[in-house]
This record gives sequence, structure tokens and C-alpha cells, in this order.
Amino acid sequence: SDTHALFLDPFVWHSFLSAIRDLRPDIVFLNGDIIEGSEISRHVKIPGWLVQLQTEFDFAREMFRQIRAVGFDSDLWWGAGNHGLDRVASYLSMVAPALASLDSMRFDRLVDLGGLHVKLAQSGTIASPRGQENFKAGLLLYNFYRIHHGTKLGQTPALAELRDAMYSGQSGHVHRASVIY
Repeated sequence: SDTHALFLDPFVWHSFLSAIRDLRPDIVFLNGDIIEGSEISRHVKIPGWLVQLQTEFDFAREMFRQIRAVGFDSDLWWGAGNHGLDRVASYLSMVAPALASLDSMRFDRLVDLGGLHVKLAQSGTIASPRGQENFKAGLLLYNFYRIHHGTKLGQTPALAELRDAMYSGQSGHVHRASVIY
């Protein structure tokens, strides 16, 4: 969760790839904010810190390619976050809604999710793949464990997420570990 494109720590990334190669999990879920989206953010732009959106999508595509390259052939999921995918959808909705009708602006096309066999676990937006415009964010595993990026803040955001979702699970968003049952 929360790799934020080019801010990704190379040591952590290579450790993650080694764990995938060695442990061979059934599912890998990249839980939101893989893309920073600063170029289209409504926040103040800091000179020298903006990364072009295309570069970020290329970076995400390379992350998925590297996961597949270590021999991972099971389910690979990409969950939405408040940066990246949600930011793209918000930008299209507020600034350029006419562009949202272009198939090339849909998330599955921007990163070649089909070619890399990546499933999208994103709430439905105008930029969602066709047929997924009404989906809910996240993934429910085994009918009791919910993985989603989350939106809650404060002292105990994991507890707030649990109460909102009514499931045990995990979320990202606040950049600190927290487990709640």
C-alpha cells in the first residue's frame, strides 16, 4: 500500500519481490496510492516534485511486470487509493469530463491491466473499465476479511475503517501499520 510511484523505496520493493518469489502467495494485492497523481492534484504544486502522470502509469506498469517476472502467476490485484486512480477520476469528472468517454482514459487501458493479468479492485468511476462503473472499492476475502485502501484519519483509523466496513481487514492510507479485529 501507498508506494506513491517514484517515492517507492528500492530496498523495500526488492524485498517485496523476493518475498513473492519465495512464498508464492495465492494473491498479491497492491492496495492503493501506487500512483501519486501530483500533476493533477488540487493541492499546491511544489516545483521539482511533480512527476508526469504518464511516467507514473509507466512506473505502475513496470511494477506489475516485475511482479510477474519473479514467477508470480496467481491473482494480482490493484486497489484504488485517494491519490492515483481516484485522482484521475476526479480530474476527469471536474476538469475534463468529455475525455472520460475515451476508451484510452479507462484505468485498464492506461496501465494495460489485461495484458499483465491485473484485476482492478476500485470503486466505480467514469474511468473504470467498461462494466465496472458501479463496483465497490476493495476486495472481500473468504467472506470475512476486507482489503481496501481506506479513507479514515485520526488516532485509530483502522478502528474507524473496521466499524465502517463491518469486517476485519486491512487498509492503507495513513502510512502506518495498525491491526484491528
